[in-house]
Amino acid sequence: MDDDLPEPPRRAAGWFRRRSQARNMRPASLLLLDRQRRWASLGRATGRGARLLAPLAAVAVVWLAVRAPAGGPPPAPSGIAAPARVLPTTTEPPPTGAPDPPGPYAFERTQRDSAEPVAFSACDPVSVVMNVRTAPAAGQQLVDEALSEVGALAGLTFRFGGDVTERPVYPREPLRPRVWGNGWAPVLIAWSDPEETPQLTGPVAALSGSTPVSLGGHVVYATGVVILDGPQVTEILSRSGHDLARAVIVHELGHVIGLAHVSDATQLMYRENTLQLRDFAAGDRQGVAKLAEAARCVKR
Repeated sequence: MDDDLPEPPRRAAGWFRRRSQARNMRPASLLLLDRQRRWASLGRATGRGARLLAPLAAVAVVWLAVRAPAGGPPPAPSGIAAPARVLPTTTEPPPTGAPDPPGPYAFERTQRDSAEPVAFSACDPVSVVMNVRTAPAAGQQLVDEALSEVGALAGLTFRFGGDVTERPVYPREPLRPRVWGNGWAPVLIAWSDPEETPQLTGPVAALSGSTPVSLGGHVVYATGVVILDGPQVTEILSRSGHDLARAVIVHELGHVIGLAHVSDATQLMYRENTLQLRDFAAGDRQGVAKLAEAARCVKR
């Protein structure tokens, strides 16, 4: 293990309970889900000054106790099937009255010898593609709204690249030049099901995580993945409505940009949406604001 790498943040006991459910998502060579939460290298240097670090653990979130039906596996990976576009950011309403009370927030990773959270580089838009295999009819709208909401708060521009047939695999490789050229692989939002992704069995509606890389000693997120249980989200849409279904994706994108679970059930980043929250709460927003401050431009 490289002693120069930052230690991952500590997690609450409940996260470890679900962490074991996500073990099968990783190749056996990776060590990031063992009990000591060690970091492991995924390969050799990837470009000038870039070194791939072990990605953060995928986060399983219980939203509603709905068991989903299974489906078949998708085809082999393919490239972008639609022209690229830049998603609009939402316009935050002006503050009225007293500010929101402070709330808890936590980060997936921080920089070495610093409390600064790891974030995406602010040099370029964050590219996003989507596998719609089990998506509900409103899937594109849900994703667009969630990306716009999170992007506005985090100071990030999400650039949607279209639909793909790429299978949802975690961890996500940051560089796939034969498929995506010389840049980072886009963030994949994949509509899946328990047959394809066994960790979605039961009440777990989604999994997510990002891949950090070291650029000249500064760690940034290069790409990430959100794996959504399409049948469960469809059930959430039917029983609880559009806003709660969107909140599932907002929560997972929170993990992708760097937020970790918190112990306060009044925050959207709590591991179970027991209060059926529709939007980020005060602590969530404070954490996203810290990530926005940390999103400096770091070139590869």
